[in-house]
Amino acid sequence: RQQRIEQQAMTLMRARIYIIGVLTALLCGACHNRPAAYEYRPTPLDGWEPGDTLRFQVDSLTASGTYRLNLGVRTSAMHSYPYRTLWLRVEQRWHNPETTRTDTVELSFVDSEGNFLGQGVSLYTFTQSVGRLQLRAGQSADITVNHLMRSEMLEGVEAVGICLEAGLPR
Repeated sequence: RQQRIEQQAMTLMRARIYIIGVLTALLCGACHNRPAAYEYRPTPLDGWEPGDTLRFQVDSLTASGTYRLNLGVRTSAMHSYPYRTLWLRVEQRWHNPETTRTDTVELSFVDSEGNFLGQGVSLYTFTQSVGRLQLRAGQSADITVNHLMRSEMLEGVEAVGICLEAGLPR
């Protein structure tokens, strides 16, 4: 009986080691698809003024390649955004070597038929590609975002974020 219990314990131990090994392999494989940078910044609660600049930092890249910078905007069902589009200025200052790129991005919240384009239930996320970049290992960046809307106090935008995706084909 004691020997049978020991065999069951050894079988259970081997199964645990196997499962841990499989999970580790899956996690390591999933890390390859992780974005090089992903961060959201909240906008001021009383409203987002044109001079309120949101700042993001991209740490030193580990690999050279083609990257895509996506911009994300989150709105809330509780504080609805009053317009169909949002115009944003995105400035990227890349270091090693020094380069600057400024883009004007129009983010649409509804399509031409009036269909809602956001993802989510009570917090909606809208994304727009800013463009593809050829970057080198060791480069880092400071990225700033501010709105270009005529409204002095823009309400309804909860947060703005960036996602830098790596490993894209040229």
